[in-house]
Amino acid sequence: MKNVKVGETVEAGDKNNPLGWAKIPIGLPNLIHGGKAPAKIGTFASHGCVGLTNPQIKDFAMRLAQAAGTEINDEQVSSYLKERTETHEIKLDETVPVELRYETIVIEDGKLHVYKDVYEQNTNTEENLKAVLAAHGLKFEDLPAAKQTELLNALKSVEKKKDVAVDLPSLTQKGYPAPVELDTGKGQPARVAAANHKH
Repeated sequence: MKNVKVGETVEAGDKNNPLGWAKIPIGLPNLIHGGKAPAKIGTFASHGCVGLTNPQIKDFAMRLAQAAGTEINDEQVSSYLKERTETHEIKLDETVPVELRYETIVIEDGKLHVYKDVYEQNTNTEENLKAVLAAHGLKFEDLPAAKQTELLNALKSVEKKKDVAVDLPSLTQKGYPAPVELDTGKGQPARVAAANHKH
């Protein structure tokens, strides 16, 4: 944040606190936390934390507690939100495993996405591209020459963009599914795409 210096401690409840009202430790120094504006979601503004909006972190915290068998309800959460300068620690009844992956070439809802390698881990390589395709039963060399060129160009052009998507009809219904009831940060789920509804 522009009003906070590196290493500065910001008190709970302060409007300049970049963590919002909740933080979930997932192995130091990383956190899942709130405090993000909807426009900042999906931008390159983190050293490893997962930033969510306050409505998103509330929903996630309640789902996490439920998964861990820990009882927490809306009334409790609302009371914590009113006491913004107090810190409340909730211990989960069970450990919930967390796996953070840094994947910049992924299949999402039938499309191949190449994301910018913001941490400069040299992940956007032809070798990784072929491995991702192979993991979904597709051999790079079996694709038409024009599609091969399109994929290789995606690897090169993504450094100037946030991400590049390439349609591959043979990957339809493969990879990570499209989001369902995605909270866009406005406190209410976005409408689910018609393709996800049963007719």
